[in-house]
Amino acid sequence: RMYTHTAEGQILAVEQETGRLLWRRYFPGVHVSFTSPLFQRGRLFVPQAGLRKSRLRCLDAATGKPHYMPNRLPGINTTYASPIAAAGHVYVTWSSGTTVVLKDDDQFEIVATNSVGETVDATPAPVDNELFIRGEQHLFCITE
Repeated sequence: RMYTHTAEGQILAVEQETGRLLWRRYFPGVHVSFTSPLFQRGRLFVPQAGLRKSRLRCLDAATGKPHYMPNRLPGINTTYASPIAAAGHVYVTWSSGTTVVLKDDDQFEIVATNSVGETVDATPAPVDNELFIRGEQHLFCITE
């Protein structure tokens, strides 16, 4: 399967070999969509930014049905960074420099919210027990 989403608020699953549409969900009010969805343990995490509503959606990858309602995350605006998964968590980094850490679970749970204090447009890179975040002016290494 292949998953994508559009600037108009559609999230799609297609059969990779044939291009056949498996499911499509439409969420109006989304105006920008620069990220790649994250497929993690049968779930699809999709940040969607809108002029008035920016949300993180978590869908069942097989059916497209929501795992939990779309949640507004603290410190969000627009994002160019794709969500990532590491060490039992999902990391969503917004252009504001805020990274929201969620428990990698079927239930919505924010574990932490942190900001590097500058714009971030790159997807964070997990390496071993470290998380690298490239800010507008600095490269940050987050570790225990």
